[in-house]
Amino acid sequence: MDEELKTKKKMRSPNFPALPIEKCIEISKLLFEKYRLSAVAYEVAVKGLNYSPKSSSGLQLLGALTAYGLIEVIGAGKEKRIKLSQLAYRIIEDKRTISPERADAIREAALNPSFFRKLKEDFPDNLPPIDALGHDLKFKYEFNPNTVQSFINVFTQTANYAKIYESDIIGEETNTEEDSPMIAVTDKDTIKDKAFRGASLPPVLTGMEREIANYPVGRGLKARIIISGDATITAEAIDKLIKLLELNKDDLPEKNQNEASDSSN
Repeated sequence: MDEELKTKKKMRSPNFPALPIEKCIEISKLLFEKYRLSAVAYEVAVKGLNYSPKSSSGLQLLGALTAYGLIEVIGAGKEKRIKLSQLAYRIIEDKRTISPERADAIREAALNPSFFRKLKEDFPDNLPPIDALGHDLKFKYEFNPNTVQSFINVFTQTANYAKIYESDIIGEETNTEEDSPMIAVTDKDTIKDKAFRGASLPPVLTGMEREIANYPVGRGLKARIIISGDATITAEAIDKLIKLLELNKDDLPEKNQNEASDSSN
C-alpha cells in the first residue's frame, strides 16, 4: 500500500497554469474593465467572468492568473478577495505600439510560474525537440504522462507570446492523436471538470462559451467545437453531437476538391 502511494505521488505533475499567458492577459483586461484595481470578493470575480461561484473551471482560471502574478489574493476563506496586480496594470495600460517596458512585464509574468522559470533555466537558449522535451518531462521532471501535452501547449504558447526565446520555439501543431489530455493547473494530476477537456486549450470567448476541441480534419482544415453554458460536458452530450454531425454528413461533398483533383492526376 505504501509503495502504491509513493507511485501515485511520483506521477503528480509540477504545478503549472491551465492557460497560456496571452489568454490570461485578455482575462485580466476583462477584470480591469469591471473592477479596475479594486479588491473584490473571490466569488464576485468568478461571477464577473461568467462562471458560477463553485465552478471548478472558474476557480482554475483565477488560479492561472495567480500563477502568472496577474492577480493578488488577499485573505482566506469567506474573506478571500482578489485584485489585479501592478504587473497586470503595467501590461494592460501600456497602450504604446512599441513598448520595451510592456514586453519586459509580459516576460516577467510569463516566467512567474516556478516550473516555467526552471525550464527556462535548464534550457536557456532553446527548447529541445518536442519528442525529447516530452521524454524529459516524463522521466526527468516526473510529470504525469496525461499532462505532458497540456504542459507543452501552455508553455510553448506562453514562451512564443512573451518572446522568452529569440524566435518562436514551436508552431501551432503541438497536439498528437496519441496524447490528448485534460489541462493540469495545480498539484492535482488532471482537472476533473471535463468542461475543459479537449485537444487544445480553450480560448477567451464571449459569455459562457468555451472551446472543447480543435482537431485537424483534412488538408488545410481544422474543426473547432465551441459550447455555451456552465454545465459539465457529458458522454451523452457528445453522443448527441455525433448524431447531429452524422445527419449533416450526407449534404457534404465526399472529398475536398483539391484532394479529388490530386488523386485524378
